[in-house]
Amino acid sequence: MQRIKFLVVVILILSGGTTALHAQSPPFPTNHWVYDFLERMEVKGILTNIFDGTRPMSRDEIAGYLSQILSDPQSLTRLNSVEKRQLHYLTLEFRDYLAPEFREKALKAAPRLMKYRRMGFLSKIFPNHLYTNGRNLFQYLEEDFLAVLDPVLYRSGFWAKTDTGTSAR
Repeated sequence: MQRIKFLVVVILILSGGTTALHAQSPPFPTNHWVYDFLERMEVKGILTNIFDGTRPMSRDEIAGYLSQILSDPQSLTRLNSVEKRQLHYLTLEFRDYLAPEFREKALKAAPRLMKYRRMGFLSKIFPNHLYTNGRNLFQYLEEDFLAVLDPVLYRSGFWAKTDTGTSAR
């Protein structure tokens, strides 16, 4: 009887610990440029009270702030062309964490490598894994695991010799 009680307590403790681990969103690295972007949005008055000294932020928090920017049409008109491109890139980066109404818009606006997704034989080999986030060629997502593959595609002769050294054409 004592062993059964002990096992029940151990199982409850272990299952509670794993539930807490799955509920947490991993923090985003503090040296990423998304923090500079969000700080500029706060200085412009588009976002308020986001930097109260708590860094790093989770992906969910960052996606929430991006959703706030995307949901306000007046804030989008206050962005310059560079900030609009940065916002576009960030919506692709955080697509899986954005509010549902912005997920499909982010994917539709992603032109890069989209032709590979439309290829029939690749879609049959990798259903629901090929170019789903708009940035990476291959993505495998489980409940607590994300793996992405984005091969470097280059052509021969891309790097050209010049008088001053090597540069890209």
